[in-house]
Amino acid sequence: IRSACRIAGLPVEHFLLPEQLDIIDEETRCADADLQTALGSSAVVSPALAAVEMAEAIIYDKKKILSCCVLCEGEYGIRRMFMTVPCVLGKSGVERIIEADLTSEERMTLVKSCKSVVDSCREAETMLNSWDS
Repeated sequence: IRSACRIAGLPVEHFLLPEQLDIIDEETRCADADLQTALGSSAVVSPALAAVEMAEAIIYDKKKILSCCVLCEGEYGIRRMFMTVPCVLGKSGVERIIEADLTSEERMTLVKSCKSVVDSCREAETMLNSWDS
């Protein structure tokens, strides 16, 4: 969430040009694929490392903020959909979902993404139902 990025407490936009931030956004989106290519590994390395970090946060009750896929029930205005959002992980698992303040552009992007997921699920359901016939 770009609007939540800070350097010494100040918005990242105070230090970098929009074009630079766009490049960072794109590189971040591709980071996992780039890592897999560099390591010559499968798609299990990053999820495995994330799972270890999550397990440690729960086992040792670290109250650590991590991105987790959770069922949203009103957070970010989203209901009955699993999304990856910042959460506090501790001995009870997900102890709290952190709802970041989104800009209107970020909120529109989120809504568009959710709509895309819903549309894809409907398409998959239609395909599965057609095989049952």
